[in-house]
Parts: sequence; C-alpha cells; structure tokens
Amino acid sequence: MAVQIEKKKKKKMDFISLLKNEYGLDTSKKGKFIKHAGGDCDLRDLWKKDKIELYQSFQSKDVFNCNYIISFIGEPNDKARFIGIYDVLGKKDQSEAHITKEVRESVHARETDIFYNLKKRPGFEDIEGRIIISWGGSKQWHHWVDQTQKEIWKVLPPGFIKEFPGIDRVRIDFSEMKKIFTEKGKEGNPDWFSNLSNVNGVYLILDKKTGNQYIGSAYGTECIWQRWCSYVQTNGTGGNKKLEEIIKQEPNYATENFQYSILKTLPKDSSKETVINEESFLKECLGSRVWGLNEN
Repeated sequence: MAVQIEKKKKKKMDFISLLKNEYGLDTSKKGKFIKHAGGDCDLRDLWKKDKIELYQSFQSKDVFNCNYIISFIGEPNDKARFIGIYDVLGKKDQSEAHITKEVRESVHARETDIFYNLKKRPGFEDIEGRIIISWGGSKQWHHWVDQTQKEIWKVLPPGFIKEFPGIDRVRIDFSEMKKIFTEKGKEGNPDWFSNLSNVNGVYLILDKKTGNQYIGSAYGTECIWQRWCSYVQTNGTGGNKKLEEIIKQEPNYATENFQYSILKTLPKDSSKETVINEESFLKECLGSRVWGLNEN
C-alpha cells in the first residue's frame, strides 16, 4: 500500500480519492475534514497518549453536524497530519454522559462544551500519522468533504513517529519511545537507530510530575539504542528499583510522566569503566542520589 501511495502522491493525489479508491471509504454520507489547532494545549502530547479522541469529543459549538469526521492535527505552513476517521454517533450533555471534572480537565475541555459520542473506524491504521496534506490556505478549521479537495503533500515511512532532532537535542517522552524503540519502530525511524546505536552515553530520565531525576548510562553493542529498548521492554523501569516501585503502584506512570534526554555522549569504543565514571560524576553534579531516583 505504501508504494502505491508514493507513486500516486507524485501526481498530486487528492486525499479523498486515496481513501475512496484504496480504502473503500463511502462518501455518500455527510462528512467533514477537521483540523485541530490546539491553541490551549499540546495536541501532539494528547495524540501520543491516546487522548486525542477524548479531546475532540468536546466542542463549544454544534460543529459535528455530520455522519463522520476525518481528523487532522495542524502542522506548520498550512499543513495537517491525518490521525483517523471517526463516526459521529450522537451528542450528549456532559452530565448525561457522566463526564467528571477530572476527565474534562485532562483534555482542557470546558463544562459548557457539547460532548459527542465518537467511534474510530478501523482499517486506516497503516496511514494514520503518515499522511500530510495541504489544508488549502483557509483559516476555517472544518470543511465539508464533498465541497473541498485536500492534496497529499507528503507520505511518511511506515512506522514513522518523530524526526530525529540531532544527538544534542534529544528529548523524548516514554509514550513515544514505546513506538520508536521496537523492531517496527527502527524501520520507520532509521535516523533514531543509526544515531543512538553508535554512541555510548549518560542519559537523564525526568519525572515531569514531581521533578525527580534518574541518571543512567548506556554502553554495549548498540549503545544508547539498546539501553532505551530495555526500558520499553520493562514498561519504563529498566530494572531500577525505585522506578519499579513507582510503576508497580501506577502501571501507566511512565507513559504519562517520564521524559528521556541525553546528558553526554561518548565514543562507541569507550570502556564500560569510562562511561560509568561519567555517569557517577553527573549524578554528583545534579544531586540525583540525594534528591532524585538514583540509589547508587
């Protein structure tokens, strides 16, 4: 499917034509293109934490007056990233839908918002997050499907999650790591693998909720890549006792709160002792033994 998309993309293919011809989308019912801008919150963060569906279920006006919506997250320069197709099953008052204040505030919604019952359609998973379209210069964030064309601007590789920012600019949440640091993620994000599998280093795990820090080191055959894969395989603990205690109490804690960055890189041929010495030095500098999550 990806090869076919790439070939047709060179002909400036209309996105709806792709959905109809390759995925069998029935456009006989009323549908809308929706571009979420998220001026009051981080939409990418909600998306990677699987909260985007809840976020878009709240609307200040009766804008989802249609049978289905084709949803996008706004990108720079009048572009938008496809995130899925949702059937609009109806709308309710929040009290009727049993929406709590905690749920509402988790996606920056208001008590006066309309709450829509949305259901995501299966079958589009291989292109969700991969198709970038040109919105068309309009400032309006919702357009009728049968009245608007959306040109495919770019198709990202299968499994693509995030551009590699440069070795000295790495900052990634655990929710993203779970998608990148896997065999499938390695194929879709080759720059992450090629860069992080060739340098040893000292890294920082920040608990964004409490401010606590954990400093660790990475060395071995595939260096930082290998070590961070181990966090994905252990639900964010990496075998660390204090992190295990946190995750035992709240299994989704790492996904919600942990952020990873690189403090210092070292050549791949550096000895284990050299890397550990650098790790120990940075623990002393940042006080992660006294105030953070390091025990040794």
